[in-house]
Amino acid sequence: MSNIFETYYNRAASICARQEKCRSDIKKKLIEWGVESAFRDKILDSLEREGFINEERFACFYVRDKFKFNRWGENKIRFNLRNREVSDSVIDVAFSKADIERDDYIKALESLLTFKSKKLTFSDAYKKKAALIRFAYSRGYSYDDILMVIERLKLLD
Repeated sequence: MSNIFETYYNRAASICARQEKCRSDIKKKLIEWGVESAFRDKILDSLEREGFINEERFACFYVRDKFKFNRWGENKIRFNLRNREVSDSVIDVAFSKADIERDDYIKALESLLTFKSKKLTFSDAYKKKAALIRFAYSRGYSYDDILMVIERLKLLD
């Protein structure tokens, strides 16, 4: 029995060593591999104890990477972390540690909306505004921020 534990523990540890993973990611892998629930919990607990899995560390990397590389807004990042079963308190800590400046956040939104605006061919300002709002909202930005940036950049002229 311990041989089964070691085999799957080593496979999961190898995955965690290569890339930051959260508990639910590894749990899904263990389920995929057909590991019994008793072994799953022991493996996950061992991985956490040994430092291979750390929800806070994962969330911090996730927040920084999704903002920096994907230019996602806070709402989309929070939604995706919740889907990965990361607690709200850990998510809050990750956002505070990520230290995303408000100016950088707005600049990212400005860049996205400017880029999208150039691609839109609507002559009707209402349709263009609706398309820009939908686009930015799907990227996780708040409605108030979206409207503020659209007005400030005068994207509907």
